[in-house]
Amino acid sequence: LLYSPMLFISPEAEATGGRSPKSKEKLVKRTADLLSTLADNLESVDSKLKEPYDETVSEIIRLMGTMDLDTLKLLFEEIDLGTSYRQETARNILLEIIPRTGTAATILLTRELIINQQVNPTTAVQLLISLPFYMSEPSYDLLKECEVFLSFGADRPDIKHAAVLSYATMIYNTFVAGKVTKDVVEKYVKIYFDMFLNSFEYEQQMLYLQALGNLQLENVAEYLDPIIKADYAQNTDIRFLAMWATMPTAHLRPNQVYETYWPIFHSKSSPLQLRVAAFTMLLVSNPTPGRLLGLYSVIKTENDPHMINFYRTTVLSISSTTYPCYQHMKQLLAYMTRQLPKAPPSKYWVTGNYLFDYRDRKFHIGSMLQALLIGSHRTDLPMMAYVKFDTEALGRFTGQLGVSVS
Repeated sequence: LLYSPMLFISPEAEATGGRSPKSKEKLVKRTADLLSTLADNLESVDSKLKEPYDETVSEIIRLMGTMDLDTLKLLFEEIDLGTSYRQETARNILLEIIPRTGTAATILLTRELIINQQVNPTTAVQLLISLPFYMSEPSYDLLKECEVFLSFGADRPDIKHAAVLSYATMIYNTFVAGKVTKDVVEKYVKIYFDMFLNSFEYEQQMLYLQALGNLQLENVAEYLDPIIKADYAQNTDIRFLAMWATMPTAHLRPNQVYETYWPIFHSKSSPLQLRVAAFTMLLVSNPTPGRLLGLYSVIKTENDPHMINFYRTTVLSISSTTYPCYQHMKQLLAYMTRQLPKAPPSKYWVTGNYLFDYRDRKFHIGSMLQALLIGSHRTDLPMMAYVKFDTEALGRFTGQLGVSVS
């Protein structure tokens, strides 16, 4: 018997394998015509639909998926000409589609457009936000090509922030796809951690802590644990963000999470935001029933109405959520839902964890909005807010956007 591998390798040079080659010019013209058709359709409504779904966007993505970098540049130059409303609309549609095509060539085109400042800062940020969630050809070579995302200067702050965060997600997706080794990922973790240590501005420290969180790797916690435990002087906000950065891997290391965060949560003298973060970490770390009862026993004797309200809103939100990532927690929280402490006065809503989600069971798409608020004991007004918006399809993230304000 002869054995041969079943792994499909996407053709790089020509998608049809030479059976029906297409010239660059024909591909560009066909795609440009479809983009113009889409732009025209936005100006007029055709009530006589032949099909329930329009396949124009899918066809554009398919055509762009067969293009190399040079052909994509020709397409952009073709669409970028002119300033009429129709041409501007076609250009904007193209910029929406480029990061969603997901090929190495479209990612490199995005890089070129941003480096050469061929798009405005707002558009550049939008391109970078979508970029890592549609990668179809992750590779170490592609990561190397995009390392420039870590080099944007302070003169382009919005682009720098988006690039640093998106690149961290690209590293994670490439690692999950099995295209890079742990040693390579460890190198990038050290790069991000060194950037954090070498940053003296609070804004930059926040940026690199969030990027470390986007890496979603267990060894990130090894670097941040000394900060979380306050082994050396560090302000409360940085400790809070360091906790948040380790949350994606909390379920993989429940024992270490318990050892690190239980003392912080149990201590009534710890700052409120650290107790809130510690409680959240303990809750998402695959706790045993005994540890869940431990959380409940602390809350049962809790005197801080802010902490009580955060506990109540978290348990109630998770118990009614349809979000796939939290389904395993609903059963764990069944007992805690029946034994909720008495609600504090309404003014303490400023400290809470509120989840709003939707999921279409037919099409398996959904979204989730999380609003996490931490109030001040002195004023009973919000002093910190974290808002996160996730979209998913078929159980996979198609977008993640988070904003932290303090």
